[in-house]
Amino acid sequence: SREEWSKRVQMLIDRPNWVMDGNYGGTMEMRIGRADTIIFLDFSRWLCLWRVLKRGWQHRGQVRPDMALGCTERVEWQFMWYIFRYPDTRRPGVLERMERLVGDKNTYILQSPKEVKRFLRKLSI
Repeated sequence: SREEWSKRVQMLIDRPNWVMDGNYGGTMEMRIGRADTIIFLDFSRWLCLWRVLKRGWQHRGQVRPDMALGCTERVEWQFMWYIFRYPDTRRPGVLERMERLVGDKNTYILQSPKEVKRFLRKLSI
């Protein structure tokens, strides 16, 4: 349930150190409120679609190493449509909420794998 999910997220963000992945809108305010750094991967729809198809092919019928047991990899058209439409339907609202919520926190919007690599190299210096 949403209430149970919010409690679980609250428990995680109450820890002194954490990294959280995902764009679940129902807990965005909670997560941004406690975060010191926000990183938004703003990749093209085509790259995202390609990666879903590639991942689906590589792990077809198997459980990916980063997934829960019993969560067999599959490519669903509904998910593909969501990814295709995301830049038009969801992205503007996410960026608006981020702009409103982040204040003076460290915020990075990375638009390509190359930008991610440069960002990570700077962290390791």
